Amino acid sequence: MQYLGRVLLRFNGQPIYSEKGAKITLGGVKREPVNLQYAFGYSEDGEPAKVECTTALAKGMSLQTLRTSVDGVLQFECDTGQIYMVNNAYLTDSPDINSDKGKVGLKFSGDPAEERR
Repeated sequence: MQYLGRVLLRFNGQPIYSEKGAKITLGGVKREPVNLQYAFGYSEDGEPAKVECTTALAKGMSLQTLRTSVDGVLQFECDTGQIYMVNNAYLTDSPDINSDKGKVGLKFSGDPAEERR
């Protein structure tokens, strides 16, 4: 049986090749415990999707375009076949550029992720 090993990101159709360790928080309903002495339950709130990855700055790559884009479509494509779509995606932080192998840290957020197959 195959398990997740590699991930390809696409932002508005453009591939973002990430290092190992890209991660997604799916978002959606977040539940917090409620303790009322003799009754127990939970309250609900919404939570956005979050995607973090490290890529490398390639010739011709525009971080300015990524940095200023809003309402994008971000795909988190797993080598096991699952694809998670994050609509209304945007970068939450300005990209970090490290001269060690041109590494760039990217953090995205957007609507809760939807699984596609």
